[in-house]
Amino acid sequence: MSFWDDDIDEFFLDFTVPVTVHSGETGEYIFNAIFDEAQKIYDVDSGQIVSTNPQLTCKSVDIINKIDRNVTVEINSVTYYVREIMDDGTGITVLTISENR
Repeated sequence: MSFWDDDIDEFFLDFTVPVTVHSGETGEYIFNAIFDEAQKIYDVDSGQIVSTNPQLTCKSVDIINKIDRNVTVEINSVTYYVREIMDDGTGITVLTISENR
């Protein structure tokens, strides 16, 4: 139980998009999450381009026992594969996703 359990729903009222999970085990399931698109950042010190994968920030309770790695999710009519599931222990889970299998 985290210190902000009472406030977690408020955190997800704005800026979320519907995410549809396609799973053979649980069928189709829809939840809301904050979607961060992939980014390419130019590091002026090193001259390197650093890329980030797209990710979803969601309430852990919305996905626990309902989603696993390599399950497909659909966001804005684009299909992604779940690559990593990172539960931070505060009631929030971050899913790293990719368009490539």
